[in-house]
Amino acid sequence: MMIIARFFNSAIKTAIFLILARAAKSEEASRRLGRDFLETLHFTDNITFTTALNNTGSSDFYYPSRSWDSPFPLIVLLQGGLVDKSLYKDFAESLAIRGYVVVVPNHFVIAGGPPGIPLPPGGYPPALYSSRYAPGDVLKDVKVRISDPSSPLYDIVDIDNMGVAGHSFGGVISLHSISSTCNTVPLICPPSPPYEIPPELKAAVVFGTSLVSPFGGPPQDIDNQVPSFFIQGSDDGLSTVDELAISYENIEVPKGWIELEGANHWMMTNVQNPPTNSPDPNPQPLSQSKGIHESARWSAVIFDLYLKKREFSSKLLLGMLAILTRVGNGPVSLEEFDV
Repeated sequence: MMIIARFFNSAIKTAIFLILARAAKSEEASRRLGRDFLETLHFTDNITFTTALNNTGSSDFYYPSRSWDSPFPLIVLLQGGLVDKSLYKDFAESLAIRGYVVVVPNHFVIAGGPPGIPLPPGGYPPALYSSRYAPGDVLKDVKVRISDPSSPLYDIVDIDNMGVAGHSFGGVISLHSISSTCNTVPLICPPSPPYEIPPELKAAVVFGTSLVSPFGGPPQDIDNQVPSFFIQGSDDGLSTVDELAISYENIEVPKGWIELEGANHWMMTNVQNPPTNSPDPNPQPLSQSKGIHESARWSAVIFDLYLKKREFSSKLLLGMLAILTRVGNGPVSLEEFDV
């Protein structure tokens, strides 16, 4: 597998290479240590439950079964348009066992049609589309649950450190959830109530996401207030690498771009081409399980850097470098940082 990584933070880059020089006597030793560390830095199992959340539909919760290392940072995963939360189960579990409480909410809205197309009689029924307000709504609910001794989340969530992850349309929403401005269609930027970025929201990772509108016009501008990272399939036929390249220019630093070779648009869902959505015209050479695994592992590396305070430790940085240097049996290309 080829992974192309573009990271834009010179401090991280410098720290990685300083620690590499001090901690490993050879390149192969650093790779081996990093691979071993990143493959074992997770719990053996996770626990899940489903419940209703305020201002959203039913939500799935995933968290590690071993709570001795808690509290765990909170990740809110925003679904792609018309994709049910259950189709992210494998990804959410893979991320949770790496030391996170992951919440996947179903959010229903009444959406309009494409510009210039009349609505059908009676309008459209409520449909699954993520909301810019979802991370804050989830956080408010979790803050109540962690104080309730009867709750599964009692005292295990680090509510001061939250990340947002989003797939496809949910990725667009995720980027707008960390932006101080929002100047696009009401489905993404409702006129009310006023939106404020939760101060606990400290990083974003999005998948198969483009800011290029399918209806034409310039790409959306994002004034992101926290680090933002893209994980992109090289074979994505619905949100292409070229579209990401255009979108990427509209994101502020720090930012990063990781490209998984052989992955398409549905690399992180349980199955390829969910029946409620448009199929990717490009078949995925990468196995579905590998796509999910790599998507979750890279997400954890990124969130570890920004949500877990200890995470500039030598082992994590060395592991990050090793994953940049070699994943599985395939090479990795690390481009110069743009700062």
